[in-house]
Amino acid sequence: YQQHLEELPPVDGLQLAVSDVLNDIALMASDLITFKQVHAMVKEQNLNPERKKKRHLDMMTVPMDEVLTYPGKTMMDFLDFMFGTAMSSISKHKAAAEYEHHKKNVASSVNATEMEELIGFLKTDPLFGGPLSRVE
Repeated sequence: YQQHLEELPPVDGLQLAVSDVLNDIALMASDLITFKQVHAMVKEQNLNPERKKKRHLDMMTVPMDEVLTYPGKTMMDFLDFMFGTAMSSISKHKAAAEYEHHKKNVASSVNATEMEELIGFLKTDPLFGGPLSRVE
């Protein structure tokens, strides 16, 4: 996917990448709504005195700013949450470092002038301009 994006003209690649990200954001919003519904259902079931086994639902949310600013740390927190002691600390640190390295390489692959031009394009694009004008 990344290689395909890099082979496209910058504007086309940016449109495809932003479409993908906006789709991911919509899916995350849908997931959050579903998780809240499941959490409410579990909580309600646990109030039932006839229920012998109590259920628990653990959720982790991470602010997007934190993911963007500290990709390695947020990946480490995620791996700790998901795997606990089932995954070795060495494996978690290695995976977090690889994730951080990848994120930094992607972020540094576009120079500042080109980035500014592409952001300007997006803000004036008929499809993306509306949602992106509300994002800093």
